[in-house]
Formats: sequence, C-alpha cells, structure tokens
Amino acid sequence: MTELILNRDHYTRLIAEEVPAAKQFLWLATADLKDLHVARGRRFVPFLAVLADLVGSGVAVRLL
Repeated sequence: MTELILNRDHYTRLIAEEVPAAKQFLWLATADLKDLHVARGRRFVPFLAVLADLVGSGVAVRLL
C-alpha cells in the first residue's frame, strides 16, 4: 500500500504514532534527530529517548 503523507501528518502519524508502535525493527532515514522533541503525555521528551526505549524493548533501530 502506498500513502501520501504531507505537512503535520509527518509528526502525528509517523513520529507520534507509528514509530513508538514498532515491534521488531525500525529504519529511519533523516538528516537530524538530536533536536527533535515529541509529546509524551503533558511534556515533551527528546525523540532519541523514544528510540532508546524501543531499543531497550528489543526493537532493532537503524538510522540511515
């Protein structure tokens, strides 16, 4: 299935919903992640903390 994702949907669909739901592996191709923060409850946390949680739960994360 192919789906066009535009504008804010990159954050709401991918970063906030799909990435934290990864079960086995996650490949991300991006230029910069270190300054990205995401909503977690009522506060914002570094996106790298989300990735670290995934790695801790056994998800293979690959950054390209």
